[in-house]
Amino acid sequence: MDKTYQKFLKSGIDLAALGVGRGENETYFCTPRGASFIGWEGVDGIHYCFVRGYGGVVFAVSPENAEVFTILWSSSDERIATVADTGKIKAVKTGTATITATSLDGKKTAECKVTVKANTDNTQYTEVFKDNLGDKSVWNGDTDALSGGLSMNYSGTTKKVTSKKEYALGNNFAISMTYRVTGNEGQTWGSYASFEFGGLEVRIIDGASVVELLQGGKSLGKYTGEMNGDANVYTLRYNKGNITVSRGGEKLITAKVSSASLTSAVTVYSGESYRSPTISNITLKKAK
Repeated sequence: MDKTYQKFLKSGIDLAALGVGRGENETYFCTPRGASFIGWEGVDGIHYCFVRGYGGVVFAVSPENAEVFTILWSSSDERIATVADTGKIKAVKTGTATITATSLDGKKTAECKVTVKANTDNTQYTEVFKDNLGDKSVWNGDTDALSGGLSMNYSGTTKKVTSKKEYALGNNFAISMTYRVTGNEGQTWGSYASFEFGGLEVRIIDGASVVELLQGGKSLGKYTGEMNGDANVYTLRYNKGNITVSRGGEKLITAKVSSASLTSAVTVYSGESYRSPTISNITLKKAK
C-alpha cells in the first residue's frame, strides 16, 4: 500500500466538514490503476484518491466527464528508453525513442520524443580505499556487525563504523557503497542507512524509497520514489563543489556546495532497525 495513503489513514482526519464521506475502497471505471481511495462526495459523484507515483497529490475523479481514465504507456524502442505504467521514463542507452500515452479505449493518444544523450563526464579515477566491510582491523565502532558486509537481521538496533584512517581525495572524487534490504517493505518509519565523508552524507531511507543528500545535517536534495530493496550501488560524486548522487546508472540528486572537507575518514551507518539490511563494498576514488 502506498506510504502516503498509510499516513492519511493513520491521521484520522475527519473530512465530513468538507462534505467528503469515508467508506470502503470504491472505485469507478475511470479511476487510475493502483489508486488509494480517500473519500467520496455526493451520490455517484466525485471521489478523491492518491495515485501511486505522485506523492501527496490528491486526485479528484468524476465519472460524469470521464469515459476512460486509465492510461497505457509505451515506448517505441525499449532499447533506448522504457516507461513505467505511472508514466515515469527511464533511459537505457543513447538514442531517440517515442513515448506514447493512450487511453484504455484507444480513442485518445499523445506522444513525445525522448533523446538520451551520453554522459559527458569522462573522469578517470584511482582507487584509494576499498573494503567489503569485513576487515575489522581498518574500522572503529561496531565492528561486531562486520562479516562480509555490515548486516543486521531485524535486530531493532543501529550500528556505525568509521575508518581508522583519513583519506585525502582532492577536489574531484567518488564514494560508493552497495546496499540491499528485505522485509517490511510497506512500512515508513524514517529509518535509514548511510555513508558519510567530509561532512557529506548520503542517506538511504525506508527501504530506498527515499534517498537524501546532506551536509552537516542540512538537506541538499532528496529523491522520492518506490521502495527498492534490490542490491544497488549508490555513488556520491564531488567535483569542485558540484555533487551528484546516483543509484546504478540513474542520477537521483544534483547539488552545489561552496566547500567540503576533502580529507576525512569515512563513516557507514545502518539504522534500518526492523528490516534486514546489508551494506558492502565501500569504495573511495579520486580523479587521476
